[in-house]
Amino acid sequence: MGRVSLTLDIDPTRLTGVAGANYPYFIWQLQLDFPFFKADPNKEEHDIVFRAVSAQLSFTDGAKFSDARPIFLNCVFHNGQPDRANTYLNLEFPLDEQRIECIEHRRQGGAPKFHLNVQIQYEEWGLIKPTANSKVPFKWGIVWAQTTSVDEVVDVAQSQWIERVLPALGYGRVHWIEFPAVPIKSYATLDRSFKALKQAEEMHRNGFYDDAVGKCRLAVEPFFDQVLVDPTHPDSRRIPVLKTSWETKIGKATYAWLNASLGALKQASNSTHHSTNEHFGQLDSQMFLVITTAFVAYVARHFGPEDLK
Repeated sequence: MGRVSLTLDIDPTRLTGVAGANYPYFIWQLQLDFPFFKADPNKEEHDIVFRAVSAQLSFTDGAKFSDARPIFLNCVFHNGQPDRANTYLNLEFPLDEQRIECIEHRRQGGAPKFHLNVQIQYEEWGLIKPTANSKVPFKWGIVWAQTTSVDEVVDVAQSQWIERVLPALGYGRVHWIEFPAVPIKSYATLDRSFKALKQAEEMHRNGFYDDAVGKCRLAVEPFFDQVLVDPTHPDSRRIPVLKTSWETKIGKATYAWLNASLGALKQASNSTHHSTNEHFGQLDSQMFLVITTAFVAYVARHFGPEDLK
């Protein structure tokens, strides 16, 4: 930047989410220091004026996803003397559900990595000499204007993203449903389902949404029997069928509803196993968690160990 020296401190731990799901945005606080301005002894009085700061956030492949709201500094160095030593820039990056989903998909449960580009606009003011034929005397004005930029690839810690950023954006939370009080024997019988749901919750929290949905599918597996498509052929293909003994206990209509609902849950969760282009997002994963938990709670309440063999 010629005779102007600046230091921009980009600290990933100063990135936070704000305003919840209705109006989500990032705030990234950067520290801008003005160490010195080398005054030119051969020049008359002059000022350096720092006007504005703008910034963009992109993925590391160059795909931009947010422009910061501009910050107006109006910080003046009068003849080499700064009017402040440093300042904090609170860059605000607007977001929406689609962009947050995109970030979540790209990080795949890991640590987000962003490319941050910051531009700082500044001017030099001084006495402007009149031209040879001009009758206008010396006047004070802009001698030159310039924009300098800083590019930095920044890694955000996974723990910070999960604990400080996502919850503040209204994401990364699981609204859990409490299980009703049932005999301890039922819990022992459903141990596989409970463990799968706990694993699904952990997968969801860490951003592995496909895996979270897969664990939800495992949670309902104990409710099905593997039945031969053609009972007359022992080598026939087997398909999962909701335990037929349950129909007697809960009635034909309720059994048909439960069978259709659980079948739909299993079918929907199978999509990523059959296509590499199909993936579940944060909202999908959360819905699977809530619905699966409700089904497991229903089974735990209405069926005993003898029904789950």
